[in-house]
Amino acid sequence: LHAAVTDAGARHWEQAATDLPGELGLLADEAVELAGRVEAMSPTQWGEIGRVVGGTTVTALELAHEAVRTGIGGLRATEAAMAAARPD
Repeated sequence: LHAAVTDAGARHWEQAATDLPGELGLLADEAVELAGRVEAMSPTQWGEIGRVVGGTTVTALELAHEAVRTGIGGLRATEAAMAAARPD
């Protein structure tokens, strides 16, 4: 697995968001796809272990938890930036 799985400093978002409706659509599509993958997993699959570059290991459950935590953090940061940009 890529180092960004466990290291927030290794995460780089290379695209510039210029089309809000398009970006929100992409976010919705990705969320639906991830939810489908999560829903399809069997109980034993949650304990499967993956190796991260650098030697760290992570279970499927830990990976899903980190994805949700990262998504929530990104949405909160976006919400704060949008609130700050709104005229009073």
